[in-house]
Formats: sequence, C-alpha cells, structure tokens
Amino acid sequence: MTSQIKKIAVFGATGQTGRLICRQLLENQNYEVIACARTTQKLEKLKAYLDESGDRLTIRTADLNRSDDLDKIIKEVDLVVGSTSQWQDSLTLASSAVKASTHYCGTYLSNPEKWKQLRELNSTCLSQGTMIVDDCGTHPGLPAAMIRRVMLHTPIHSAWVGGKFDLEWDRLELSIETATDFMAEIQSTDPSLFVKGQWKRGYSYARQFKFQDSQKSNNCIPMLMEEIRELAQSGAVPSTGFFIAGFSPFVDYVIIPVSMLLTKMNPRASGKLLIWGLQRFASRPKCAKLQLEAEVEGSGKTVRMMVSHDDPYFITAAPVVETIRQVLSAPKPGVWTQGMFVEPEIFFDKLKQKGIDVDIQM
Repeated sequence: MTSQIKKIAVFGATGQTGRLICRQLLENQNYEVIACARTTQKLEKLKAYLDESGDRLTIRTADLNRSDDLDKIIKEVDLVVGSTSQWQDSLTLASSAVKASTHYCGTYLSNPEKWKQLRELNSTCLSQGTMIVDDCGTHPGLPAAMIRRVMLHTPIHSAWVGGKFDLEWDRLELSIETATDFMAEIQSTDPSLFVKGQWKRGYSYARQFKFQDSQKSNNCIPMLMEEIRELAQSGAVPSTGFFIAGFSPFVDYVIIPVSMLLTKMNPRASGKLLIWGLQRFASRPKCAKLQLEAEVEGSGKTVRMMVSHDDPYFITAAPVVETIRQVLSAPKPGVWTQGMFVEPEIFFDKLKQKGIDVDIQM
C-alpha cells in the first residue's frame, strides 16, 4: 500500500538552502514540490539542476507582496516552506498558511518579534489541527534537539552547545538585502544563557570550545535562541546555552562594528562593507560543526555530542526536510520551534542516513 502523495511549496527555492531543500524533498517519491521564487530565469536553472525529478517538480514565480498569487499557491499544498532571505517573510507565509489550514515550516532567524507574532497564531493552529514550525535548520534548529537527544538516556544538570560555521564567502553571490538582514540578526543578538535556574546576560560569559578535528580552541559568544529559552523554561535542565564562534578577528572587531554604525545612516553601504569584509577576510573551506558538552547529573562525568558536515547549507537543509517528514507523518498542532518539536532519536538517525556526522561520546 503506497502512502498518499503530499504536495509542498518551497518559497525561496532558488537560494543556497532552498534548492537543497527541494532536492532532498524530491528524493522522497511521496512528495511533489512547487518551487517558488521571484525570478523566472533562476527557477528555470533550478529545474535543470533538479532535472531527474520529472513531473513531481513544478516551478512558479511568486511575489510575497501579492497576496492573491500567494494564496492561490498555498491552497494547492499540504505544507509551506519559507526559505527566503528575510525573517519578516515568515510572518507573511505563516499567516497565509494558517488562513488556508495548511502546515508551515520556516528556516528563519530566531527573532523575538517574529516569535511574538507567530505565537498569536497558536490558538488557530490548535483549533484547525495545523502546525507552524520555525527556527528550522542548524542554528537555530539543532542545539535544543541535541540536548533533548542526550537527555533521553542520561540525566544532565548542564548543557552547553557551541557552533562553528565557515563558508567560502568569496565564492558566494550575496545580495545587499541578505547582508542587511544578516546585520539585523547580529544587532538583535541577545548574549544570554541560563545558569542554575537564572538568566545571565553578557559577552563576558563566552566559552572556549575545541571542536572535533580542530587544532585549537575557539572563543564562542553566547547567543540566545527561542529553542534554548523554551528548553530552559521547561525545567528540563538547570543550566544551558548556545554559543557561536566568530568569523575572523578583523571581521569581528572592525568590519562588523563599523557596519553596525553605518546601518542607521546608510544601510546599503553597511551591507556592501559587510560583504566585502566577509569575502576578503573570512573565507575558509566550508564546514559546519556543533558540539554539545553536558555534565551528567550526580556523577561529574561529561557527555559530548558532535554534529557536523562539510557543507553548512546541506546541514541546514537536511534537518528541515526531516522536520517536514515528522510534521506530515505525526503532526502536533500548535506553534513550535524545530528544536523542541522533533522526536530527537529518530531525527538524528535520519540525519546520519543523509550523510551528516552524528557522534555521542562519554
């Protein structure tokens, strides 16, 4: 007996992450994909890139500012994926999905204003049996899921997750809009962590992480995400936090501060400076590494969990696709973060099957 075919619309399908989401979705014979983007030429290139998908792939030009076009597409599908460059698009797509009684998954930044507005849709989701899952991908997306995975078998009293992400910035075509959105993320970063049941805030709480296969330790600053806030508020672990490594000393301490000053006066100039700085001073061979360091309750022992891949975009897309599979196979109506929604053991087993390195060590 074959499973029912599910149709999924991916907005931002021609982006670095969006195209990989489409490709991985089409690896499942039970999915049909409508790939949506603003530019027909880029969609045609995407179709050529995914030429083995046959008639299970449809391309559609779409402008998120045109609600009629948006509503027409969303009414055709079982789930909507948001993978455009600006987090504000999540609110547009999620609202349209709820209006059509359709599930939604977003790959956007963990922005407090975004979550405030998404939470307002929770009662509607509950009444109509649909889901909103945002903060999907790697960071946000994996840290809380990693902690929950370890906690399935080991009680812990502290859990710290560090992340290191390198890209060949000089080979990427970055738009000014992407750069300004990225700068907005940096400006809104909340350096908070949860320590012995209380919130602490400040860059002075930075931690050193020696990532697997690294020759030296990396200084990582605290970065609060919604999934960490939810995990802390659940009472599951007394101390927890996420930390992110920088780009390079010159970018971290010169380019980014100057770009932040420029943002209010000339956002485009700020974006151009950031792109130049990343491409000139931060380009490295691609890699993505997350490392959990957890202390076992009552024993003083440490559990480490490492999740890594050599392509930061792939390790972002794969968790989104597995989250979609879990949403469609076992929905839990309401508004969720990926990190707190997924069933962690199955989730990481599926990621391993996709070629992502997952390792847990005492």
